[in-house]
Amino acid sequence: MFSCSESIIVNATRAHVYRVAEEYPRFATFYTAGEILENTERTVAVRITSTLCGIPISWRGHGTKVPYESIEFVQTEGLLKGLTALWTFRDHNQKCCVTIDSRFRLRIPIFGGLAEQLLGRYKVRKTIKLILEALKHRAEPAP
Repeated sequence: MFSCSESIIVNATRAHVYRVAEEYPRFATFYTAGEILENTERTVAVRITSTLCGIPISWRGHGTKVPYESIEFVQTEGLLKGLTALWTFRDHNQKCCVTIDSRFRLRIPIFGGLAEQLLGRYKVRKTIKLILEALKHRAEPAP
């Protein structure tokens, strides 16, 4: 199983950062396409298109929200079906610390472990960092 955790400090209130995060994947402009299929106070469903080594890939995800505290996404369709990404929001010196903890397992005989590590390090971790940077960019006030 691959797991990773990345965090970022955003110069905005937790409430504001959370409200921006609810608009994921719209603020993540590095995706080929991102669409919110459903968005309620407690749930969100998304469809995203990206590329892997130049090959288009798409997936769907479902999120469960605890308002202003967390959003837990699970990939329900796609290459990494079952991947989880828990976004947590904490106050940090009048700013907000956002952490994304992610994990997944590939159920591929023989090479699954190696494929997990490669995809995890070079696609999942990179994507999480891009998401956090895009969230920070969208949530912080313009200078």
